[in-house]
Formats: sequence, structure tokens, C-alpha cells
Amino acid sequence: MYPVSEAGDRVMAWIYIITTAIGIPFNCLSLWYFLKQRHQLSQLHPLNLYQKRSRVFNLVYLFIVCNDLVILGTTFPVIEGFLRSRNPVLFHVHVFCTVWGILWNIAPFFSVFLVLLLSVIRTVTLMKPKISITHTRVRAVILLYLTFLVSRACVFLVVREAGTRVTHIYTPNDQYCWEDRSGGYERVQLSLAVVLLAFPILPILASCIISIALIARAPAVRANPVGLHRRASITIILVTSLYILLNFPTALNYIFYTRFRVSGTHTEMSDVYNSSFLYNYSWNISFVLCIVVNAFCNPFVYLTRMELYRAEFLRKGRIMRNSVIENIRATSVVLEKRVSGYLDPQVETNRDTVLE
Repeated sequence: MYPVSEAGDRVMAWIYIITTAIGIPFNCLSLWYFLKQRHQLSQLHPLNLYQKRSRVFNLVYLFIVCNDLVILGTTFPVIEGFLRSRNPVLFHVHVFCTVWGILWNIAPFFSVFLVLLLSVIRTVTLMKPKISITHTRVRAVILLYLTFLVSRACVFLVVREAGTRVTHIYTPNDQYCWEDRSGGYERVQLSLAVVLLAFPILPILASCIISIALIARAPAVRANPVGLHRRASITIILVTSLYILLNFPTALNYIFYTRFRVSGTHTEMSDVYNSSFLYNYSWNISFVLCIVVNAFCNPFVYLTRMELYRAEFLRKGRIMRNSVIENIRATSVVLEKRVSGYLDPQVETNRDTVLE
């Protein structure tokens, strides 16, 4: 056991608070924008090649935004734990801990798959500009993979280790709930987690490099569909690069942990994570915080790269600003009337008469 830094916990709590407080509204705006774009595309008949691709990418972005909202929406018990000296109320409720653990056995892995899908589709369309990728097939692939992840996350309900059912537990050093497993079931799940988290980074990175090379050779045109296609490709490269940057620590830590658990050379976490930072913060930072920060950053990529998204954001901002200004003005008028009414000589005379 290693002592926990109170200052470190406060810093972690505030990072979660800031990313959640800003990330949720921005992702809600992103969800609204992509739903609006989806509705607009559904009104166009027939769709040309670029509009069909836009519909496919719109679908993937919708799933990414929804998954990011799930990720950001599950940070509240983590924040509570860091603010309460790692003694959270919610994580100590078994049902809540189990549900949270199931969600976090799905969301990070689903995020990997969506980024991989986004990157590969974009690379294929760059390499073969005339290829047609249907919206229906992409949706079927996404739902099929999501079904697999849900099944994997819930398989513990029917698995028994040494006659007892596998369950989810909360540990203060991790500061989240996870599946307490051992033996062959643990080796299978850890190995599968490494495959699902770490291996996709290689094709994502390869797709990113190929896309950059293809875009570098293409003419920089903005005023036609080819130029918009190029700009969208750069946006996807930024999304995938951000993912690689923020999820690499997760994959690395999983590989490291799986290696020592499968090899059986160590039995205690403290034998390998042999410092206060590694023992008390490495898992939370790599498996929760990095993924939360990724979900927080995605809307800002959309904001800087998607012109229609930025225009919609500015329009919403002006509406909110004007609404606040009108409310302030209305409140000021009401206050002025009340103040002038109390200071009016006739009103004061009437008040004195009543008092007499």
C-alpha cells in the first residue's frame, strides 16, 4: 500500500469536474447538430456519391457523440470518490457499481471501434474515390459489434469461478469499479481486452499515415465537393490522431498489466505498481481520465474543422447571449420601477399616513 496524496486527489477531481461540465453541453450541441444534418440528408433524393458518404460519416459521428456522452455522464461517482478521500457513496452500492462496471466494459472499447471504422472508411474512400459504402451496411456492422461488446461485458452473469459468481468491486487505489476475476476467465478477458484496445491502434495509425500521404498529393481546393471531401478527411485525421494520443496510455497499461497477470510472476498490484503515483493514479488516469479527456476534446475538433458546425455553434451562442441580455434588461426595468416606487414622495407620504 502507498499513501494517497490529498492534493493529487483534488487536482484529479477538478480535472474531471471541468471536463464534464464543459464536455457534456458541447457534446449535446454536437448531438443536436449531427441529428439535424442527418434529417437534412434524409430529405435529399436521390443522393449523389458525396451525400451518401456524408450520411455514412454522419452515422459514425452520431455513435461517437452518444458514446462520449455516456463516458462523460459516468464521471460523477469518480469525482465524488476523489472529493471524499476515496470513500464514495455510489461505488459502494453494489448494483450501481455493477452497472458502472458494465458500461466501462463497453464504452472505451466501442470508442476504439468507432474511430477505427471512421479512419478505415475515410482511407478507403481516398484510395478509391468512386467506391460506394452504404449507410445500411455500416449501421449493421456497428450494431453487431455493439452487441458483441454488451455480451462480453455481461458474460460474468453466467460465469462462476471456484463455485462463486464473478462480481464487480470498488478499489480505492483504482478509484472505479471493475470486474473481480481470476483464473482462466481472467486470462481470457484480459487477453481479449488487449486485442480490442491495443491492436486497433496499428490499423488506425496506418490509415492515418496513408490518408495524410494521399491528401498531401491531392490539390488543395475548397470550392467544390472534392475540396470539401479533402477538408473532411483532414478532420477525421485529427480525430484519429487525438484518439491515438490519448488512448495509447490505456493500451500500454493494459498490455503491461496483462503480461504480469498471465505470467503469474506477481500476485500483488503493489509488486509491479511500486510507487504512490503508479499504485494510486496510473489506472485511473490511463483507463478513465484519458478516455474522458478524449470525449471532452472531440467537440472542439468539430468546432475548429467543421464550418457548418461552427456556424451553428455561433448562431446558438448569439441566441443565448441575446436571451441573457434581454433577461438582464427586463430585470433592470423591474428593479428600477420598484426602486422609484419606494422613493416616490407621494408613496412615502401615504406610508407615513398609514403608520399614523
